[in-house]
Amino acid sequence: MVDSQSITKAAEMLYLSHSTISHRLKSLEKELETTLIIRGNGQRTIYLTPKGEEFVQIARKWAALWRDTQQFKTDQVFS
Repeated sequence: MVDSQSITKAAEMLYLSHSTISHRLKSLEKELETTLIIRGNGQRTIYLTPKGEEFVQIARKWAALWRDTQQFKTDQVFS
């Protein structure tokens, strides 16, 4: 979603509905008690808030750790 700057495009790339992405994003914002993106009325483009930009960095680190963990598991099978 961040790279595409669109909830709709992100939904298409993830094979999910727009409403699913929107709901999950709102749930995440509620959990974090902050707004991550600015949604313009009638606009298709979204913008990250400063907290959203901070969170993206954390999310990218988490994704890298997840990939490393999966690779570790794969390496264990072949060791």
